[in-house]
Parts: sequence; C-alpha cells; structure tokens
Amino acid sequence: MLWDGALTATAALFRIDQTNVIVASSSSACSTGSCSEQIGAARSQGVELEATARPLPNWNIIAGYAYTDARVTNNPKAALAGPLAGGELPNSPLNAAHLWSRYDFTGSGLDGLGVGLGLSYVSTRVAYTPTASLLHPFVAPAYTVVDMGVYYTIKKVDFTLKINNLLDTNYYLSGTVTQGKVNVQPGTPRTAMLTASYKF
Repeated sequence: MLWDGALTATAALFRIDQTNVIVASSSSACSTGSCSEQIGAARSQGVELEATARPLPNWNIIAGYAYTDARVTNNPKAALAGPLAGGELPNSPLNAAHLWSRYDFTGSGLDGLGVGLGLSYVSTRVAYTPTASLLHPFVAPAYTVVDMGVYYTIKKVDFTLKINNLLDTNYYLSGTVTQGKVNVQPGTPRTAMLTASYKF
C-alpha cells in the first residue's frame, strides 16, 4: 500500500500439479460426442499481479495480469495415443490482462453520474494438446474486448447501464473436440443491460 492507500498491489506465484487429468481428445478414434481422455499428469505455474490506484478522489483504476504456463507433464500412452508431454493444456492462455477505470463526477450538475471503461486481453490458446499423430494443434486467436458502464444515482435509486463488448469484436472463447472435429465457442457480441435498484 502506497500514497496513503491511493495505490495497492498484490502478487502471487503459483504451481499446481495434478494427476489423472482429463483433457479434450484429438484422437482419430473419437467419432461420436465430445471426446476426452485421461492423462498421467499436468502442471500449471505462473504469476498473478493486480493493482488498484486512485489518482484522484473520484477516479479509480484496477489493473491485473496473469502469466500461466499449463502443460502436460506425463502421459504413459503418448507414443500410442493421447497428448504429448510438454504440450499446452487446452483453452489455457499464456497471458491474460485486464484494466478497468471509473470516474464519478461531482459538481456542475453532474453529481451522481459515473462512467467506467474496461479492457480484457486474452492471448492465443490451443483447443487440444498435440499428439503423436496430430502435432499441430488448432490455435484460437488472441482477442481484446472493451466494456463500458454508466452509473447514475438520484435520491435512493441507482441506475446502471452496462455495455459488454462495446466495439462488437468477433472473438472465440474456447475450442473443443466433438465427433473428431474442432468446434469453437464464439464470444458474446455487443450486449447492453440496464438495471435499477432502490435503497430502503
């Protein structure tokens, strides 16, 4: 904590080891349904950082970053089928970051009005871990999404207008293997939601 609480930051290092992990399968034997298989072991390790700042009394900023290296560490069946050791785990981005800023106006007839703007970034990630027969995985592209919020309070009523994916960006959240084919899950297009709450 710095500047009398105007800036706070946290950092965390992590390492998670798992055994008997189930991952999406890209095996040619997979012909029906969503396919998955059990592997020997996997490891996720990296760092997470987050900071909150208040440059001005009415202005708040939140920023975060995560580096996650998630890979298969052991698969006794890799020579015959299944993911290769060292391959990335599905749908786990190496880099992810977010930034959110909100300003609440005071004076000039704008009391009660607040505006927020945020960015979310996700790097490339694989839809399935490479195998001996399929060395080149399907890679979902990186994306950045912009969100916006408008807040207004009048007496005891709070109004909130949230606009997700403000720029209507086309992006893919994740990928899965179904009936031997890779399917991708598209991200949500631009959406708006207006809510109101009353304080008793």
